[in-house]
Amino acid sequence: KIVSEMPAPLPDTKNRYYFLRHGQSTANVASIISSDRSLAYSDKHGLTPLGYEQGKESAEQLLEQLEAEGAKAGDKVVFVSSPF
Repeated sequence: KIVSEMPAPLPDTKNRYYFLRHGQSTANVASIISSDRSLAYSDKHGLTPLGYEQGKESAEQLLEQLEAEGAKAGDKVVFVSSPF
């Protein structure tokens, strides 16, 4: 079925959700998809120097966004991450 119009928006909630991806990894550079759980915490496919910089930039942008939305020191922020 083809949808011809957008559904009604969801109601506002008190929560906000932000999605970030890790920076460039050595596996990305090598075109390796490493979803083997045994590699989840290994340093075999760590971040490249560019990946570390991208991570720092993402963190700074997230902090700026939170501040722009009125977040204050002491506010609860929950981070959920994947080991991959």
